[in-house]
This record gives sequence, structure tokens and C-alpha cells, in this order.
Amino acid sequence: MWNCIAMYVFAGLTGQSPPASVSWRIVLEQVDPPKVAIEVEFEGDQDGHSALVLEADWAGTKGAGEDLTLVSARSSSGKELVVERPSAGRVEIAHAPLERVLARYVLVPQGRQPELGQSQYYLPVLRPGLLHALGKTLLFRPEHLDTATPRRLSFAWSGFGEQGQSPVCSYGVGPGPHSVERDLESGLQALFLAGDARARLTTLEVPGGQLAVWIQGSHWPFQDPELVALAQRVVHCGREFFSDHQWPFYLISLLETGTPGERAQSLGGTGLTQSFAMFLSAGMPLEGPGEGVMSVAGLLMHEHFHNWNGMLLRMAAPEQRLYWLSEGFTNFFTRRLLLRCGFTTQEAYAADLSRAWNAYRFNPMRNVSAERIEQEFWSSREVGEVPYQRGDLLAAWLDRKLREQSSGKRGLDALMRELVDRARRGPAEITLQSFLELTRAWAGSEVAGVVERVAVDGADVPVDLDQYRPCLRGEWSKVHAFEIGFDVERTGREKVVRGVVPGSQAEHAGLRDGQALAGLKYVLGQSESEVEVMVRGEGGIQTLRYFPRGEATDVPRFEVEPDGDPGACSLL
Repeated sequence: MWNCIAMYVFAGLTGQSPPASVSWRIVLEQVDPPKVAIEVEFEGDQDGHSALVLEADWAGTKGAGEDLTLVSARSSSGKELVVERPSAGRVEIAHAPLERVLARYVLVPQGRQPELGQSQYYLPVLRPGLLHALGKTLLFRPEHLDTATPRRLSFAWSGFGEQGQSPVCSYGVGPGPHSVERDLESGLQALFLAGDARARLTTLEVPGGQLAVWIQGSHWPFQDPELVALAQRVVHCGREFFSDHQWPFYLISLLETGTPGERAQSLGGTGLTQSFAMFLSAGMPLEGPGEGVMSVAGLLMHEHFHNWNGMLLRMAAPEQRLYWLSEGFTNFFTRRLLLRCGFTTQEAYAADLSRAWNAYRFNPMRNVSAERIEQEFWSSREVGEVPYQRGDLLAAWLDRKLREQSSGKRGLDALMRELVDRARRGPAEITLQSFLELTRAWAGSEVAGVVERVAVDGADVPVDLDQYRPCLRGEWSKVHAFEIGFDVERTGREKVVRGVVPGSQAEHAGLRDGQALAGLKYVLGQSESEVEVMVRGEGGIQTLRYFPRGEATDVPRFEVEPDGDPGACSLL
């Protein structure tokens, strides 16, 4: 008994040691060709063997770590340690138990330009005068340290300022060190940028803290201040929705992709901790290739909304099964906030909503189960689109049901704010059952049952043509399926037309297998937007135009109610 009491008192007096800290330093060692070294310092595992790891397939990327080389390590006393590297994303180090270890490795240029594909930019980009990297694929982390435990993380830069390059990351401007109390999972889901005078950084004060906008590239028909103003409005809109201005620093970046003069266009991005990395093809206007969620404003709004739905409110593993909530509901609120904050009109809202129904109804995989989405989200484009489409339309249906149950007093806005408030109080993780329990409490068992059948089993989202009255009216309309008529991915990869579908509009327009591809312009999923395929022949470049129309079927279509009362509009 005495020993137990003595041990208890001793523990109470000394307390527990704080979780082991980790620090990284990014060093510019050579300008042209560029050479960047990364140093990571950490407390080794108690068994004398530690592994450093990268997220091998984060966000569907492949090849993480292949551009990181020359790994070495030493102890706190300066002793060289034995290092093995069984794979590109894993380094193993032998050391004394709990010894402080400093590992070093080098990032080498891979020439990731000027291709349009977005996922390649999730891997580090290193060119003369430019470093663009996401922490998950640049910074090795100690595998033995729990990724969910908050700990002191430190990030520093060296050598960049001396060479006229300005560094910035998700945690602040300049060389740092920038120290934060975060878990490794969210702490490394960050953005790290450095550039010469061709990369412009604008900082401005907004409610809650500093907003920074970093822009690299110049082949767009808009000026930097226009994008900065747009970003500022989006940030304000999202923070006002949640009444949340507790953001000491937030970074938005824009990286130019592709080459000027290309007809193909691409926009994309990824939301990160206190930051958002955006990619636009050279020449793209600020409006983007389309309206609503397809616009640059829509992309910014979607990713900024993820700061709450997806980051603060985290999806329980396997998170792909809840992407209908994190991605689909975010699509719904993107459309709503674009209208509410004056970025778009009710007419554009109705058109974008109709396109969402088109995409969903024509997706041959729309009825796949949540289990199938978990298995194929990153490998099948059509399966990967399902949670975006399914959750978007399910959110609209649920919003209507919540309003009906509360006599118009609360809808999905209130439900989402409640979920975020609960995440702030903890636990931050949401499960399917916790969402269904809240839905059942607010809207009843029948509504919760529909949500579960749609989200888990893949049942069709219910169609309610009146759910937007008195703002919009709905009707069934004959719509053509989107059928581009050839193998776009293989054609783009080989720069030669492949897989032309016999009898398709592409074939009728003159497209043939084996033609040399010179350019391509189309809007994915929109059968009423003309496709332009540029092919190169003996007489020069020929442009083939056609509408990518397949078979027609009935699809819900919405338009503004001409006699509706804007003041009673449920869209707002």
C-alpha cells in the first residue's frame, strides 16, 4: 500500500513529460540548378530504432519520396547513425534509446511542368526561383510518434532570403521558426512556398488575423489585386457563416500550370491547414471555365468551407464513407454561399443545380454503396464523383425536411453549425451514427432512414421538384447524357486521338483514331457545352466542334420562379 501511495504522489509532483517535439528546417543550398535540403530533428523511439515516413498515397498521389534523396542522420552528439531506406517513402534509423536524432535529405528537381494534371502538383515542385510543396509529401515524420497527439512543431527556412527568395508557409511569413501546438496529422497538412520576384505575396489584415495571397505566374487575363479582392470576400463570407474569426493567419496560393496558348483549361486545388493551394492553367479567366461551383470563386468557397467541414469537423475512418458529408455538403453550401454573398445570381444558381442533377442522374455509378466508394474513390473517376454529387443533392433534400419539421425556423445551416460547435467542444470526429442521431432528433426517424439508405446503401436521392419554392420551380426535362466520344485520358497522355466511339457525335464531327492532338477544350459533364478538338494534319491545325450528346433521359431541371417572392426565398 505504501509503495502505491508513494508512486501516486511522485507522479502528481512531477507530472507527465510533454509530448516529444519535432522540428523541420528547409534550406536553400544552391540556386541554379536548385538544391534544397530538409532537416528534421526528433526524439528517437525507446527501442533504438525509428522510421521516418511520408504519406505514400496522400490524396491519390503516387511516387511520394522519389524526388527526395541523399538521406543521412546523426545523433545529438554528432555521431553518424546507420540509415536504411527500404522504400521511397520510408527511412529507418538506428540510434540509442530515446536519443535526439537529426536527419537530413535533399529535394532534387523533377521538372513538373508544364503539364496540366493537378495531382502532380501535390508532389514537391522545385524549379529555379520556385519551391511549391505540401507538407504531407515533402516532410518526413517520425512514425513512432502518435499523429493525433498535440505537440510542439517547428518549421524554419534558411538561405532563401539571402538569394532574394521569400518563404511563406501555412503558419506565417518569413524564415521563422514558426512554432505551433498541433498534432502531426494536421500540422503536416500544410503549405510551403518560396519564390523569387516572379512570385508575388500580398498580405492584408482581416477580422481575426492576417490573410496572405501568394501568386506565381502571369499569363491570366486578370490582375493580382482582383484575385486578392475575391479571396478576401470568400474568406469573409465563410467566416461570417460560422461566426468564426479566430484565425491568426491564413494563406491562399495560386500556381500557374500548363503553358500559355493551350486551349485546354484546368482548375483545381486542395484545402490544407490554415491554407489553400490553388492551381489554374495559363490563360484562364477569373470566372473559370464555368459558373457556380465550377468558377474560381466556387473553388475558393468550397475549399475554404472545408476549414470547418472536414478539418475542424473530422470524418471518422474510413473517411471515404463519409465524403458525402464532407465533400457533398460542402458543394451544397458552396452554391448557397456564392448566392448569399453576392458572387452569383438565382439564375446561375438554378443552372448550376440543374447541372448537378444531370451529372448525378447520368453517373452510371451513382448507386454504389459506401463500401465501394471507400475501395474505389481514388481509382475510379465515376465512383470518386459519387459522394460529391450524392451529398450535394441529399443536403438540399434534408434542408427542406428540416425546415418543414421546424415550421421554417431552422434548416441545414443550423444543423451544420451545431455539428461544428460540437466538434469544437470535442470530440472533433463525426461518425455516421452520430450524424444520424442528430438528424433523427431534428427531423425524425423517417428522414434519418432516408439519409442512411442514400449515404450507405446507394439509394437514389429523392426528387422533390417543389423543394426550392418559392424561389425556383422544378420540372422533368429531356436531357442528353454527356458523351465526349473518345478516350480523353489516353488521348491526352499520348497526344494522339484514341478510342473514338463508333456512331458518336465525335465521329460524326470527323474525329478519327490516330489523329495528332493539338488542343482540347470541353466542360466535363455538360452536354450542352460545345467540345473543340484541335487536330494536326498536313494542311495545318483543324478544329473539330460538336456537342457531346449521348442518349436522352428525364432529369430534374430548375429555373427561377417568375412570380416568386425573393424575400421568402428558401435558398437564402
